[in-house]
Amino acid sequence: TPSVSATPSPTESPEKLQVALTFEDGPDIYTERLLNALEAQNAKATFFVVGDAASDFPDTVNRILDSGNELGNHTYSHETLTSLDVDDIPYQINDLNQVIEQLTGSTTSLLRPPHGSVNETVQENCDDPIILWSLDSDDNDTHDIGKIVQKVLENVEDGDIIRMHDTYETSVAAAEILITELQNQGFELVTVSELAESKNVTLESGKIYKSF
Repeated sequence: TPSVSATPSPTESPEKLQVALTFEDGPDIYTERLLNALEAQNAKATFFVVGDAASDFPDTVNRILDSGNELGNHTYSHETLTSLDVDDIPYQINDLNQVIEQLTGSTTSLLRPPHGSVNETVQENCDDPIILWSLDSDDNDTHDIGKIVQKVLENVEDGDIIRMHDTYETSVAAAEILITELQNQGFELVTVSELAESKNVTLESGKIYKSF
């Protein structure tokens, strides 16, 4: 009988290094500059927006979506959800969604609670996956561009969700550097939803995610 040669198994390609840059509290006057930087580098990010800011910058909200970035829910008025009456939690989430729907025709599908404050009550009253972070750039505390960049580059790992804000010029300046440097280190910059999908994670309502 002729011997059957074994088909060589294809070598698996190494897993792509990916992280999700996330920006909260905006949009703001610096967000367009940030979107320019992302676009120029073919990078994507997730923006957790609040109600007043979204209403103040409707064109920016639409550009976030139109440019392939992702909109997330950071509540209508940035209330600490764990301190609210249970009935008020859905209002904070839904009122922001109404604003987004009026501006863009779509709603958000991810929640980042203000200050990352979450408990079982918040989880039970939230229809969306809850997105926290595994790497905080500390850009809210230090407005030193070099320190923000250093904090991220020294600690970043595959699958990280990185927390930043697009409400400070220093943060956006740091992000401009980080986009290039992270790509130089081999990281692809994707949205939170893209990162979850890439890592074969199915996002579930009310569940907390810090990285993938």
